[in-house]
Amino acid sequence: MKFFQIGIMLFLLLRIPVTALRVRFLNVGHGDACQLQTPGGKQLLIDSGPPEKDFRLHHSIGRRIDLLILTHAHLDHSGNMLRLFRSCSIARFLEPGYPTKSPYYRKLLTAAHRKGTRITMPVRGNRLRIERNLSLLFLNPPRKLYRYTESDCNNNSLIFLLQYHRWKILFTGDAEQSAIKDVLRRFPGLRFQFLKIPHHGSRTGFSAALYQNRGIKAALLSSGRAKNRGNPLFPLITAACQRNRIRLLRTDRLGNITFLLNRQSAQIISAMPGAETFTTKIH
Repeated sequence: MKFFQIGIMLFLLLRIPVTALRVRFLNVGHGDACQLQTPGGKQLLIDSGPPEKDFRLHHSIGRRIDLLILTHAHLDHSGNMLRLFRSCSIARFLEPGYPTKSPYYRKLLTAAHRKGTRITMPVRGNRLRIERNLSLLFLNPPRKLYRYTESDCNNNSLIFLLQYHRWKILFTGDAEQSAIKDVLRRFPGLRFQFLKIPHHGSRTGFSAALYQNRGIKAALLSSGRAKNRGNPLFPLITAACQRNRIRLLRTDRLGNITFLLNRQSAQIISAMPGAETFTTKIH
């Protein structure tokens, strides 16, 4: 049965048309990592999860990354980036520019400079065009970075809207309530079909307004199973999704979750041995 599930997923992925954008949320436990392959053949990576011995090999990152994005400098998002800088060719590196004192973060910047990687620190209102019909609109951090909040590193996370044809995915890093509310206040008409739930579903990242009246079809939660046990916020997240008819997708239950985005349709696929399997198509 396990091999059958894996075979189905491989068959579906091999049938991806060249016009599809593949967005693959990786099951890295309590952390974030998302691999993107564009129709033009570009390779993007958003965060890299917590430190793992076999990260690059296991997830087939490859030898070249066209765009590496660090939403913020905590290790559950940046834990494998130093290894990537040492083993891959990285054309461009985006990071929020919050001056954390983390030695690991300083090593990342040093490695990027030594590689000759172009470093960019986007701010609210910036737009980055990846290729035709594919762009990133940055909603956070503000030009004047947040200071003296519950967590300045989290609240200065890169929040951005990935736009491909009619499809939009909101990436939120580990932004907390104050930053989320500020973004919603400054962009009152913000709408998107897919949401990466902030801060692994933690209490500090929950805002009910984020789920309301925004046209969301599915919300993705990246978190480890151990961290999920007893999380008192999960009933709130589940209720918010049910109330707004949003499909909740969890990497701890579904494994890697792949979004295949075409001009008019979106397909979501997951298959992990011993876990739930899920395939759906959205028009």
